[in-house]
Amino acid sequence: MKTILHLDDSIIALKLVEKALSGFARLISVTTIADALTAMAKHDIDCFLIDNVLADGNGLDFAKAIRSKEKHHNTPILLITAGLSENVAYHSMKAGINQCVSKPVQPATIKHIIAQQIAKPIIQKIERTRIDACGVRWESLNQVFEYSLDTGQLVQGYNSEETREKMRTVLKAKIADDIKNFEGVTNVQIVNYLLEIMGGPPDDL
Repeated sequence: MKTILHLDDSIIALKLVEKALSGFARLISVTTIADALTAMAKHDIDCFLIDNVLADGNGLDFAKAIRSKEKHHNTPILLITAGLSENVAYHSMKAGINQCVSKPVQPATIKHIIAQQIAKPIIQKIERTRIDACGVRWESLNQVFEYSLDTGQLVQGYNSEETREKMRTVLKAKIADDIKNFEGVTNVQIVNYLLEIMGGPPDDL
């Protein structure tokens, strides 16, 4: 039988999950991060169920602590929270959480998710890719032209700012179409761009 550590500062939530997982898994229920860390050291945990807002911290920080342990690099972590939002989901992925589940959750659903993640853990990660691109810019007939060496495309505008934004749009589209084949050319570096392509919202959300 698999061992699951459930961290939630709500006694009611702990009891509901205990009832839902009765006979399905061995459940260790704790209400604080401190107790959860102690339980981690004493037991072999096959899956973590954690709430986000806790009395002594938050589930995202605890998830990072779990992932910092070599033995738990691939152990499933499920965030079960009533305050699920795009922002929470994004930062959950950054913390190494496998899946977010919104409260209340049906017993059959949570069993299915746990079984699925234990059988084949899927850890969602967000990575940033930086791509350097360069081009040539010149002015003619009161217009500013810019040619991208990477895409072979020419844009023009009435000032440098307008032309720069048009070229950034072209470069972003190119990256979205085929990021693997997009390489910066460095033999003519007159105009340089540094684009950040992100798999989620910015850090300041």
